[in-house]
Amino acid sequence: MKKIYFIVVCLLSFNTYSQNKLEVEKILRETNISELTKISQYAAEQQKINDSIIDVFVKANNIPRIIKDGNKVMQIRKIVDNKAVYISTDNIGGARTSRTNFVKPGGDLGLNLTGESMYIGVWDGGSARTTHTEFRVFGGGSRIVAPDINSSLGINNHATHVTGTIGASGVNPSALGMSPKSDIVSYDWNGDNGEVINEITSNGLLISNHSYGIPVDGQPASTMGTYDGNARLWDQIAFSAPYYLQVVSAGNDGLESYTGGTANGYDKLVGEKNSKNNLIVANANNPIISTDGNGNLVSININSGSSQGPSDDGRIKPDITADGTQVFSTYSADDSAYGQLSGTSMSSPTVAGSLLLMQEYYNQLNSSFMKSATLKGLACHTADDDFINIGPDPIYGWGLLNIKKMAEAIIGASNGTAIVTEENLNSGGTFSYTFNSTGSSPIIATICWTDPAGTDRSGIVNDATPVLVNDLDIRITDGTNIYMPWKLNSANVTQSATKGDNVVDNVERINISTGSAGSFTLTVTHKQPFLINGVQPFSLILTGADLVLNNAEFKQDNFAIWPNPNNGEFNIRFDSNIDNNNDVKIDIYDVSGRLVFKNSYANDAVQFNTTIELNGVASGVYIANITQGTNTTSHKIIIE
Repeated sequence: MKKIYFIVVCLLSFNTYSQNKLEVEKILRETNISELTKISQYAAEQQKINDSIIDVFVKANNIPRIIKDGNKVMQIRKIVDNKAVYISTDNIGGARTSRTNFVKPGGDLGLNLTGESMYIGVWDGGSARTTHTEFRVFGGGSRIVAPDINSSLGINNHATHVTGTIGASGVNPSALGMSPKSDIVSYDWNGDNGEVINEITSNGLLISNHSYGIPVDGQPASTMGTYDGNARLWDQIAFSAPYYLQVVSAGNDGLESYTGGTANGYDKLVGEKNSKNNLIVANANNPIISTDGNGNLVSININSGSSQGPSDDGRIKPDITADGTQVFSTYSADDSAYGQLSGTSMSSPTVAGSLLLMQEYYNQLNSSFMKSATLKGLACHTADDDFINIGPDPIYGWGLLNIKKMAEAIIGASNGTAIVTEENLNSGGTFSYTFNSTGSSPIIATICWTDPAGTDRSGIVNDATPVLVNDLDIRITDGTNIYMPWKLNSANVTQSATKGDNVVDNVERINISTGSAGSFTLTVTHKQPFLINGVQPFSLILTGADLVLNNAEFKQDNFAIWPNPNNGEFNIRFDSNIDNNNDVKIDIYDVSGRLVFKNSYANDAVQFNTTIELNGVASGVYIANITQGTNTTSHKIIIE
């Protein structure tokens, strides 16, 4: 009798297309459509060959290709060593614990985000029930499109539950989704990579959620933590589509064991869960959040079923954690059915739907969406560390998702109190930025980049060779000390993370504690003599530093810079004090600290008003320092 291996599916949330035409065109201008077309063609050819092999195996062994058992769906994905490997939904049985409630209507930040006019995609073990009351729109119709609804997998609870976790409208308030007005495309998992590529190239897809994968039970050690062909394929897609982020559940094998792993109780991630450029989500067990209005994490425990990392080369995987335990959401039995499920299948769509709101908000402020490296970097930068091991670890990743802190960082970047910027590092180049801090709050700096696909390591057990291609490094110095980024303890992943030269991760974060005051210089460099492709785009997030010094002379109510963003021409206006006879000085710097504009203006009116023209400067972020006497203020300028 043939032994059957099961692949576990963790719920997935995917961001497709309700963005307007101009927004999609802007995304596609930076998308390598020709390369994605090649990847899609290759994947389709391999799938056709694979399907033929499965057909022969099924007939020869008289076993079903699809198994449906309650909320669980399993389907043969491939044949390995004359054994069937199944892909399966990954459930073992919210907004408050992810702090998404702070940015939704009625939330304390007053942002009123709903996901309206945003589009997200879900790939799962079937299609969502499009007619469910939680997905209906006024006047008839549905916010859900299900291209695979008539496939052999059909409609099921798991897909409907995941989709509701992302986008249920709140007809039943207990089932309110993360992005309750978003539009959602719901696919089954067959041909997932090709369908994702089609959504990217046709609709400018930003986020997808995948809650499925191969479980530990029965799998050889050579598959665990390995950067295999599937992990490489998803990295190829991400590198060719810099705005697209795949959100994936970590799996529910936390209590499983096997021999041959990198450490006992660890190393349980398979396939695309070992990709570099996606976001892998672990499952917390009902974290406790403070009720004082600050949204602080009080306590957290991991759900015992949540699969542990890291990858074989020591990368921080999973990346982040969300609450996926006893999640109440939509079911598919009828148009008003609901139920509870637990698993990383539920934590993953919580993250995907919440991140969609961050794209919505960033676009409101900047008239553009974040690249995936920025979105992922922000999530890792602002996550709440667990109270067990300080720093990242292969259980929680960087910690519990905190949408409130993410939104606050975006707000800070818009008013000059934080930096969220997208930059390029050229071969042999150095990026630097100097800032000051009073030491009143911790300094956190993070870089994240979408790395080119690495070398397929299929079949190799516990290969610690880094799969990182372009190895960027972040450092901060105060003239005496050099502050280093976090990294896992490669000698013993069960121990707390250390700080030092990180040679494996494409997310690097530095934490400097409260009390460190003075002037700091942040640098980003790279190791190799040359970067692949000659340049590596990266995202930088910097919070906690005193980047803006506001004072009584330049109150927010009286100060204005417009338009912002702009094409290099903009206006500055504020109420002036003509009695002090001090000129107004305006200095503008790029984010590396290079002076690009300098001028002085006579102080001869009650209201100062001038137009600035920056000629010959590149698109990007600039800091304008405006000085009158002893009063100075700094504001961020965005040039498109």
